[in-house]
Amino acid sequence: MFSKSVPFLCAALAFGATAAAQSGPAEVARRELLRDADVARTAGDHARALDLATRAGQIRMTTSLRLLLAQEHEATGHLVDALDHASGCAREAEADATMRNRQQVQGICQALVASITPRVGNLVVQVSSPPPGLVVRVAGHEVNPALYGVAFPVMPGSVAVEVGGEGVVASREEVQVRAGARVEVSPRVQAVEQTPTQAEPSATTRAVSTPPSAASTPPVIVVRESGPGPAPWILVGLGAAAVITGGVLFGLSESAQSERDSACPNGQCQNETARVTAANAQDRYVWQHDAGLTTLIAGAGVAVGGVLWYLLAPSRVQSSVRSARRLQFGMQPSVNGFSFGLRGDL
Repeated sequence: MFSKSVPFLCAALAFGATAAAQSGPAEVARRELLRDADVARTAGDHARALDLATRAGQIRMTTSLRLLLAQEHEATGHLVDALDHASGCAREAEADATMRNRQQVQGICQALVASITPRVGNLVVQVSSPPPGLVVRVAGHEVNPALYGVAFPVMPGSVAVEVGGEGVVASREEVQVRAGARVEVSPRVQAVEQTPTQAEPSATTRAVSTPPSAASTPPVIVVRESGPGPAPWILVGLGAAAVITGGVLFGLSESAQSERDSACPNGQCQNETARVTAANAQDRYVWQHDAGLTTLIAGAGVAVGGVLWYLLAPSRVQSSVRSARRLQFGMQPSVNGFSFGLRGDL
């Protein structure tokens, strides 16, 4: 469908790539992806063309590229994604008064929206007073709570509606949605019943009794409690050091980016020396930025893990029992007179 727009679209993509050309490696890779996508599209390999165009859009998205994605999604049967990109293309073309071939792009996008809309269904998920932790999934995709009570497109046929989340009883139902129809569904949301349990006394307050006897006195219970030790704080220290290192790398990457922009303002290099300087600065920026981000995330994870270890690690309680006989003074007759002594535990 819309095969007449292919030559125009290829020209628009080529113009957009040339007009926004920069010396950065990301833009070079994006142009290669678009060229390969055009070749795959011409050969009828729409799945490969869609994959290449999607990766190019992850680097930088344009209105004409969004149109290409809409057409390739439609060709591969992804009507919901095709409608999303076509609607975005029409909105962006209408908003950009400086866009080249604006009216033609807008017209193709609007025609694509009009063609796809009757071929998808519309589902409305009605949830009254959603509890905290509720998660609703439609066709395997989590529904944003802002879309409760709002119609959104789905592929026609049997659509799975799943309910779950923390503190919510999980449930699943199948809803039949016809193309062009609007269906409302009110999934059952039931909270998990909480069973009250009697808390056990802590180890430090647990009492141990021994029946008294005339011959002995009650034992003394010695309780010692020990935590996880210094290991969690060692992790916290290592994590903090990694976070600081990540911040330093981020600072260095910003410096490299500034050097790159100074050498070639707005991506325009005056000579070969400036181009080489900008390329070297870009390489430093990429690895310093990526290394900084990785170190920062890893350090934060290690630090948080150390804190959780300290908070959640069970305490080890050691107890011992010894007899507590009172210290007694005694006197006993002997051959030479009397002997005096002490007995018992100190």
